[in-house]
Amino acid sequence: MGLLRPIGLAIAAATLALATAGAPAAFAQDAKLADFAGAYQGGGVAEGRDNVYFTVTARDLDVAIRTRDGGFDLTWTTISHRNQREGRTTRKTETISFVGTERPNVFRAAEPVEPLDGEAYYWARIAGRTLTVYAMTIAGNGAYELTSWARTLTASGMELTFSRLSDGDAVRTVRGKLVRVGP
Repeated sequence: MGLLRPIGLAIAAATLALATAGAPAAFAQDAKLADFAGAYQGGGVAEGRDNVYFTVTARDLDVAIRTRDGGFDLTWTTISHRNQREGRTTRKTETISFVGTERPNVFRAAEPVEPLDGEAYYWARIAGRTLTVYAMTIAGNGAYELTSWARTLTASGMELTFSRLSDGDAVRTVRGKLVRVGP
C-alpha cells in the first residue's frame, strides 16, 4: 500500500504535465497592456438585488481600449434591456484615462479626484490575462461602494465579470462575452 502513494503522485504529476503541455505559451504569462488594445462587442446578463422588478436583465456591451505612453484610455458602453416588450432600454457610456504608476501593471486614473466628495476613484491592474478596473465611491454617510470590471482575454476576445459591492454586500453582477471587432 505504501508503494501506491508515490506511484499515484507520479501519475498525477504526469497527467498535469500532459494537460498543460498543449497550452499556448502566450496564455502562460502575464498579458501586456498592448494585448488588451482594440474594440470589443458582445453581450451579457446582469443579476442583482438592486432592482425589485427585474432581477435579471440582458446587456449589450461595447469596449474600446487605446494604449498611449505607458497608459490607456478605456471607453465602455452598456445598454440595459429592462423591458423589451415596452422597448425600455438604458444606455450608459463612460471614458476613463489611466496613467502608469511606479508599480508594474498598476494604473491610476489620470484625473485626480476626491473620493470623500462623492467622486469615483479609479485604478486598474493587469494580473495574468485579466485587466481589472476598480472604482470606489464614498457616500455622504461614509458608506462605500466598490465596483470592478474584470476583462479576461480569450482566443476570440474577452470575458467580462462586473461586480458591485455596497459596504461589502453584493448588489449586482454581470457576466458577458465580447469578441474583438477591431484594432
